[in-house]
Order: sequence, then structure tokens, then C-alpha cells
Amino acid sequence: MDKADKLGAKPLLEASSIGHAEAAQFACRARADIDKPMTDRATPSLMASQHGHADVAQLLCAATADIDKLVFA
Repeated sequence: MDKADKLGAKPLLEASSIGHAEAAQFACRARADIDKPMTDRATPSLMASQHGHADVAQLLCAATADIDKLVFA
């Protein structure tokens, strides 16, 4: 569940980026690291928010995502 591609993207981050709430929920239930950033420091919460996927962002917050990691540095 936490296997990353060469840019550091993991299944939860991919699901968050495209707004696939069901896949994101599955990843959270499978204990995916919800705050693990990609190599560019983007987190699943940031990607869901940037791409307008409020349902996924809310799901991640409910799963106790660290919203302080939303900042792109």
C-alpha cells in the first residue's frame, strides 16, 4: 500500500490527486501513511485540496491528516 513510484507518489496520493474517494478511503483503512510526502513535499491532503476534491480532503482530515503539512515550501 505504501509502495512509491520514482517521484515518491503512493496510491493514496494518486487517489487524492484524481478525487477517487473510495480508493482514498480504502488506503486509509489499510493504514497508508496519510502524511507521507512525495519527493516535492506534496502530501495527499495538499493534492486533494489543490485539485478541488473537497470530499477526499475531508476524508483525509477525518483520518487525522496533518493539515499543517498542506503548505508547499
